[in-house]
Amino acid sequence: MNERTVAIQFLIFSIQWVLMLIGFGLLAELARTKLIPSEVPLDQILDSTLKAGIALVMSAFWLYVWDRQVRILIYRREKSAGAVR
Repeated sequence: MNERTVAIQFLIFSIQWVLMLIGFGLLAELARTKLIPSEVPLDQILDSTLKAGIALVMSAFWLYVWDRQVRILIYRREKSAGAVR
């Protein structure tokens, strides 16, 4: 691998870890706070649903970053293998 490839992979790896750590911090903070006021009917259910939705969006974004990384690796290998043939 050349230096550019290693730098890109390191950048993507770092972004993934930063997103995970931020996500865990946000989820830990969200677990302690109440997002829906107590006056709203079904407040606990709505609060839990909102928190789960936030966690789902964060997970989907992390998977998107991971998918981009895998696609970059696969397409780069296919391109370089095609050039060798």
